Amino acid sequence: MSNFNKWTIATLNRSRLFEIYSNSDGMPNIYGIEAELIKSITTKLNVEYEIVTPDDEQYGIELEDGNWTGIIGMLHRGEADIGIANLGIYEDRYRTVDYTSPYLMEGLHFCLLKSVYRDELFVFFHLFDFSTWMYLLGSLFITAVVILIILKERETLSSVILYLFGNLLSQTLVFHKRIYNWKIIFTSWLLFAFVMSSAYSGALLSFLTLPSEAKTVETFLELAEAVAKGSHRVYALRGSPFVSILKRSPEQHFQFLGNMIEKHDWYVTADEMTQNPLKKKDSPDNKTRVDVILGGRYIFKMLYGVGDFKSKVFVSEEKRSMASI
Repeated sequence: MSNFNKWTIATLNRSRLFEIYSNSDGMPNIYGIEAELIKSITTKLNVEYEIVTPDDEQYGIELEDGNWTGIIGMLHRGEADIGIANLGIYEDRYRTVDYTSPYLMEGLHFCLLKSVYRDELFVFFHLFDFSTWMYLLGSLFITAVVILIILKERETLSSVILYLFGNLLSQTLVFHKRIYNWKIIFTSWLLFAFVMSSAYSGALLSFLTLPSEAKTVETFLELAEAVAKGSHRVYALRGSPFVSILKRSPEQHFQFLGNMIEKHDWYVTADEMTQNPLKKKDSPDNKTRVDVILGGRYIFKMLYGVGDFKSKVFVSEEKRSMASI
C-alpha cells in the first residue's frame, strides 16, 4: 500500500451488496452491505478511498500463465490496495494475496424455482404408481381368463375384458347366468372393482381440488441426473472457482456438473447473481429446461427469503464444502 491516506478499493458493482452510483462531483456514492462496511472502516481510520472495478467483472481465477483475472488480479498486479466482494479463501488465492480474518463460513448450494403443477397430457396415470397399475392389469387379465373358461364358448376374451373394464368404471356386468354358479369368483371381482374404482375416484377428486406438484430435484446427485437427461441447466458465477471445485471433487456427479457447466458456458455475471439469477435464460435448441444456480446460501436468502419467492424457490439443504469469506 503506497499511500496510507488514500486506499484504492477493488470491488464489483452488485445489487444490494455493493452498489456504485456516479455523483456530480465525481465521487461515487456507494450503497449495500459491503459498502457500509467500507464506509465504517474508512471513517474510523480517517482515510480517503477510490473505488475501482475490474474490466472483466470477475472475482478472480488463476490463468494457466500464472496471471489472475478480476479483483484478485488487480490486487496481484498492485492496481488496488484492498479487495472486497465476498472473496472466498481458497488455497491458490491464499498464496497470492493476504486475507483478513473470515467473517462468514459458506458452502456451495444450488437454487431453483420449484416445479409447477403437473401439466402432462396423461397426468391421470400418475394417480397410481407403476406397480399398482401392473397389479390392476394383471388382475383384469387373470379374471378375464378364468371367466372365459367358466363360460366356455359363450364369450370371447376381448368381450370379457371389455365388460370387466366397464365394471371398473362403475358399469353393470352383463354375463351369462352360468357365472352365478361361481359366486366366490364373481363376488371377489365385484369387491376388487369397487375398491379400485373408489380409490382412483378419491385420488382423482383430490388431484382436481389441489393438483400435486411435480418432483423437484433436492440433491446434487439428482441434479446431475436431471442435467444428463436434458431437463435442467446449471449456472455458475463467472470468474468464481465453483467449476474447478466441482471438477476436483472425487465424486463423479460433481465432476459431471463441473464439466457440463464448462462445456456449455453456463455462467452468470456477478450483477446477474445479485439481482435475479433465476430469470429465464435463452435456450439455443428451444427446449424448455429448469435453470439452476450454484452459490452461497446467504445470497439466496437475501434474494428469495421473503415474500412470494420464499414459497416458490427451493434452496438445497445439501452443500458442497466451499470456503470462508
